Amino acid sequence: MNSASPECSPGNDRPRPQLWKEEQLLPPFVPQNILWVDQCDSSNRQVMKLGAEGAPHGFVFGIEQQDQGRGRRGRSWFSPPGENLLFSILLRPGFSAERIGLLPLLCATTLWECLKEEGLESIGIKWPNDLLLQDKKICGILTEMQSRGGKLSYLVLGIGLNVHSSLESFPEELQSQASSLFAATGRRFSRDQLLQSFLRELARRLPELNGNAAPAFLSRWREASATLGREVALQMPDGSELEGIAEDIDDNGALLLRSADQKLHRLHSGEITRLRPR
Repeated sequence: MNSASPECSPGNDRPRPQLWKEEQLLPPFVPQNILWVDQCDSSNRQVMKLGAEGAPHGFVFGIEQQDQGRGRRGRSWFSPPGENLLFSILLRPGFSAERIGLLPLLCATTLWECLKEEGLESIGIKWPNDLLLQDKKICGILTEMQSRGGKLSYLVLGIGLNVHSSLESFPEELQSQASSLFAATGRRFSRDQLLQSFLRELARRLPELNGNAAPAFLSRWREASATLGREVALQMPDGSELEGIAEDIDDNGALLLRSADQKLHRLHSGEITRLRPR
């Protein structure tokens, strides 16, 4: 892939994957299948379109500014232009449908490991895949899928990592809930290097989803978890709320929550709306 769709304009700011060398990455991620543009409506929306047009497994589409960025449950995703990492990955997975729910957890764990390598502490994962720094959200992951004839054709992972946003740049209603690497540490980071490191490590991890054994990364997810062992409240897809202690996750990434009546709930979906402080 070497051209943007009509809604986008080519960008030349960092990250600059066109300058990367092949050996700096691992398949399925290769520099010629990574496209970075200045502005776009939504990276996930564009990659869903490009997937239907035949974009390859491992295609990555990143943007400096998006006008209609989306988070979970249709929320908008706030990001000042040129400050953060906003990108989507197209995958045509060969593993079983039961493993698809693990992909966002795998992405979150991989990014957590990359940020730990940067010396960041007080970073954790809120089930299933939000990254928190000092208990404020710095990263979200949105998964969308396209099926044909009842079979998965491809899926898209949209990732938004707040890198250099200042606290003052967030809308007032988000300042108590969201942060960025810079806002929390006062440090500047290379977005180019963060992206490269993440894609290289994700390529190493993806084969763990093949086969039927419990993926090795789940132990790392548990280590990174900012959820397990805490009292939580979840908003369920039907709008109801469920409270209890987050005890563990199973081999497919479902949350095991013990409610006050001692019933163990196995949850494959839902959003944690409250985490009781440790």
